[in-house]
Amino acid sequence: MPPKHRAFIETVERLNDASGKALLFGYVRDHRERHPKLWEAFRECVRLLARFRETHLDYADRYIHQQHQRSVSNPTGVGTGGTPFMTYLKKHLEETERFLDE
Repeated sequence: MPPKHRAFIETVERLNDASGKALLFGYVRDHRERHPKLWEAFRECVRLLARFRETHLDYADRYIHQQHQRSVSNPTGVGTGGTPFMTYLKKHLEETERFLDE
């Protein structure tokens, strides 16, 4: 990731509000009545991100998780970072979908 992109993301992450939702979400939510197109654009981005995460989870299940369950040569259900990847990916999908509940 380019250094400036990483710095931007790290700054936004530090500015979360008390609910744990990102500053950008709070801003867009608080201005949705005056800027409905901004609110809809934000929600469409979240929907697309959720769709990507669903597809990623499906691929991980189909090509990694199911394979490891059928083969003794692949006895582990953890990802390259040592995390149980199916739980990890489901968590990210659920966190993304929570932004659509507002």
